[in-house]
Amino acid sequence: MKKRRLFCLALLVCLLLQNVTVPALATTADETTSATTDQTAQYIQSLGNDQSVVRGSHTVDAQRPILGSDKMLDTAGAAMLYEVNSDTVMYAWNPDQTMYPASLVKIMTALLALENGDLTAVVTVSANAMAALNENNATLEMQVGETLTLEQLLYCLLVGGANDAAVVIADHIAGSQQGFVQMMNDRAKALGCNGTVFTNPHGLHEDPQVTTARDMVKVLREAMKYEAFNTIFGTVSYTLPVTSLSEERYMETTNFMMTPSTVAYYDKRVTGGRTGVTTDRLRCLIVSAQSGGMNYISVILGAVPTFDVDGYTPKYFGSYEETRELLKVGFEDFEVKQVLQENQVLLQYPVSNASSSVAAGPTKSVSTVLPQNIGYENLSIVYQNNMPALSAPVNIGQQINTVQMWYGNVCVAEAPVIALNSASGAVSLSERDSGSGGSRAFVSALIVIGIIVGAVALFVGAIWLYRFLLVTKERRKQRKRRLDRRRSK
Repeated sequence: MKKRRLFCLALLVCLLLQNVTVPALATTADETTSATTDQTAQYIQSLGNDQSVVRGSHTVDAQRPILGSDKMLDTAGAAMLYEVNSDTVMYAWNPDQTMYPASLVKIMTALLALENGDLTAVVTVSANAMAALNENNATLEMQVGETLTLEQLLYCLLVGGANDAAVVIADHIAGSQQGFVQMMNDRAKALGCNGTVFTNPHGLHEDPQVTTARDMVKVLREAMKYEAFNTIFGTVSYTLPVTSLSEERYMETTNFMMTPSTVAYYDKRVTGGRTGVTTDRLRCLIVSAQSGGMNYISVILGAVPTFDVDGYTPKYFGSYEETRELLKVGFEDFEVKQVLQENQVLLQYPVSNASSSVAAGPTKSVSTVLPQNIGYENLSIVYQNNMPALSAPVNIGQQINTVQMWYGNVCVAEAPVIALNSASGAVSLSERDSGSGGSRAFVSALIVIGIIVGAVALFVGAIWLYRFLLVTKERRKQRKRRLDRRRSK
């Protein structure tokens, strides 16, 4: 009877233990969620072209300028206004139409001289260089055997517009005119000047020498990276010192927007410029201008002048007037504004099978030129992919989207959006054991041992309680018997 009761008690303890479970340290994705598509492997489906280029104003190749591309100038065959600091196209009219560049070619000549030469180098005027000129060239009458520094030649080239300086530079840098022209075309191609063909280093008309307004912006923008170029490009007048074969020579820029004496065209914001006249007397002008944190490049090609009764003196240049109009609008009605900031938090993405979400932001800061009365609230934010959630794991720096900033129907900025923090997925018990050197397995073993010890203690306690009850019951019986015997006596 006693053994049967003990067996029943042990069976009761076992039944109780069936309801005791080991707490899980982790669960796998399969245990908590249904199978989902790995969205992090579908970050960005390429659109082929950056929308801030094909439908926007950002970068020099942009196709939708802030001021549009409708004709707003009177005579220019092509025009472009570009803000350097924010990489924004402000205005464009036939920007990719090939036209004759005239002396604007000299900017590429100067760029190659700065990239491949030493400004302090002494250059000797060679007969081969002089042979490349004809009687129609504007020159400073340099003599074969005359020596100048490369820096002096650049002043003659950009301030005086001297064609003899151009051929001397070409001969010095490349050894021949043909070699230098090849360098010019190679450099133009490297800069993305798809509409430009050079045939000489000075700009005198030769078919098929052509360029575009956009290409000239690219060339000048590259040249402006050199401090020496900006200094020479912005020089109003220069005196070439006496040489062994010539007296000193004085020259003055032909860009009236830089000379205070030409009040009708002078603009103190203009920091440099080069003019050009084609064989059919059309006017070209490229200038740089700075004010209020903005740095503009303006290009006018093929402007039609009007002349006085003598048929020679210009009454209306076209190039100056239209450049002035572009700069007026660009400086007075617009300002540079930052629309994206590197690593700013734009979105918070939930991450399936992870304990944390992911903050996302752009990889770079982007500024653009916008009307002065326009604020951030006037811009639209568009994301390329509408992603409701990500799937773990997500790593810092992982691209998950692309953000675009739109002003009306113009995309003014675009940047990749990346994860600013990581999010790891949950793993199974066996994976955690193997990855943690057995520490989690040790904890699990302690829990199991604790449960077993507890069960044993409960079993032993139950037996002790059972025996205690039996002993107590037996003592009560004995006490009762003694009482009964006393009563019987």
